[in-house]
Amino acid sequence: MLAKFSSQFRDRLSNWRRRYIAAPIALTPVLVASIGVSVLLLGLRQFGKLEPLELGAYDQMLRSRPTEKPDPRILVVTVTEEDIQRVGKWPLSDATMANLLEKLQKYNPRVIGLDIYRDLAVQPGHQRLVTQLGKSDRIITVCKTSDINHSGVAPPSSVPQNRVGFSDLAVDSDGVIRRALLFVTPGKGNCKARFSFSFQLASRYLAKEGIESYKVKSSGYMGLRRMREGEHPQSSIPNPKSQIPNLKSQVEFPRLNGDAGGYQGADIGGYQILLNYRSAQDVAQEVTLTQVLNDRVRPEWIRDRIVLIGVQAPSIDDAFYTPYSAVRPQDAKMPGVVVHAQVASQILSAVLDGRPLIWYWPWWGEILDLGLGLSRWVWGRSAAASSVAGAFRGRCDRSSGWCLLWFVDLLWMGASSTTSHSVDNQWRNCGSLHLLQNVQAAAENHKSLSRTGGDDRTFDNHAQAESLGFISHLASILISHSSRFPTTRSRFPTTRARAQLVFIAIGRTLQNQQNLG
Repeated sequence: MLAKFSSQFRDRLSNWRRRYIAAPIALTPVLVASIGVSVLLLGLRQFGKLEPLELGAYDQMLRSRPTEKPDPRILVVTVTEEDIQRVGKWPLSDATMANLLEKLQKYNPRVIGLDIYRDLAVQPGHQRLVTQLGKSDRIITVCKTSDINHSGVAPPSSVPQNRVGFSDLAVDSDGVIRRALLFVTPGKGNCKARFSFSFQLASRYLAKEGIESYKVKSSGYMGLRRMREGEHPQSSIPNPKSQIPNLKSQVEFPRLNGDAGGYQGADIGGYQILLNYRSAQDVAQEVTLTQVLNDRVRPEWIRDRIVLIGVQAPSIDDAFYTPYSAVRPQDAKMPGVVVHAQVASQILSAVLDGRPLIWYWPWWGEILDLGLGLSRWVWGRSAAASSVAGAFRGRCDRSSGWCLLWFVDLLWMGASSTTSHSVDNQWRNCGSLHLLQNVQAAAENHKSLSRTGGDDRTFDNHAQAESLGFISHLASILISHSSRFPTTRSRFPTTRARAQLVFIAIGRTLQNQQNLG
């Protein structure tokens, strides 16, 4: 009796395994597909072919974050097109610039940044401006570093080097600014400044709070920390920590490397960090040149703040594309002075408010994340495709929990493919609703962290979601076509058939991308 029962049990177990486990999913083909697609993706990424997709996804992540309030420590004075027409000339005369600086200084700003080149005299009033720039220790001026084709732009002759910052910005190959350049090694040109314009403004503001920059010995990174006892520049603030409740003991700014995040072989000359934009438009309060000259500003708007002066006029080419440009076609470019304000605000907020910096995984973490993610996608698509084959061939019992799960995954996959084709142009290359879900989840997570004061970090694996969607869509086509060719017992194609599937999958994917474009 026991032997008969044991035999029947083995037979039932064997039948169950053949029907519900062995038939739907074969281990070897799925592993081959997972490894193959992972190697393909990593190879494309290594040669920079996925950089536009990854940077585009990164831009979308920045745009998905909630807008932050304007920085109350900064004021931006813009020279608008109306101001230029009212004055009647460009560049503005030295007398006009001298009047502007005098108006601002009487309200006691902490530091003034002049983001307008003044290397040449523009009469009248040149000597008056030269004297004012040389005497005031609050004013920071700009110069432009040299390159192969240009010797650069010199700063005003009367301004010492410790009050000069370079105005150069790190622009990506697509013309978008995603990085902030803080330091460079001075070249042989007219500009000898080591520090950027925005870093000069932020460091001088922080110096009055008892904060200094330093080099972290263990990593070589730049950091900001409280000054040691007796080094504080203002005796009226004996205990900086009591004045700044959110001040950390020290903040490190990790240096960007060439393959950070979505980059591959980026130009990382000097000392660069990822630019953590505060908002798309209102990084700080803004007033115009005319408002200041006509005394139509309140003293509290200027007192003890960083005041930046720059141009915001269509006739002057001093504006740049940002991650927000894609959704602002009427106002796509951000004025250079506002970009400098974004960088200065990022430094101040990281030190004084505890606002976290954007960070990314090391190369080995990215490879591990991509490999695991693709494996999960391929296994899921394999289960969905196998459930279809089993349903049409009578292999799937309606009461089977396995088949139910596979059909749910299949429906989810179909809904994803359908929905992803109807979203806006920024998501046309995604191939899956999963990317949108990741973005929405990240945005909701950011809002939650903002409310609770938690740690807000932008993970690089979210920035890779767009390229993952493309490859996973290719993998799903590869798996779902398996029943078209002669197969083995596991229902996966032979080696020759798999090669044919690869070409079909690539062709269909490229055709879908062309139709969407």
